[in-house]
Amino acid sequence: MLDRVGPVVGVILLVAYSVASVVAFADGAEAWFDWPLVGWRVLVVAGAFVVLALLRLTVLTLPLIFYGAWKVWGLVWWQALLFAVPAVSLGLIMILGGGIAVVWASWSRWHRPNR
Repeated sequence: MLDRVGPVVGVILLVAYSVASVVAFADGAEAWFDWPLVGWRVLVVAGAFVVLALLRLTVLTLPLIFYGAWKVWGLVWWQALLFAVPAVSLGLIMILGGGIAVVWASWSRWHRPNR
């Protein structure tokens, strides 16, 4: 049973991040272009996000996601940047975690008790 918990939690987190990204994109578009999202404009913004995501042009969505998280949600600029570019934040976590693991392994090999 526990071997299935990890993938389920991963899918739930991915869906939650995706929904939050779409909301930040919509809020960023609303604030940047200064028009309220009502009626057909909601469909235009959602359609633009989906088309850009399907065409793998997510780099074009990042400025509006960043702007929505920064100006509309009130996050600090670096928090909004880490939210908009998750590969950077995940990469930093992996690099730091890998660096800590390498230092720990080399330290434990060097400070091995003599038997």
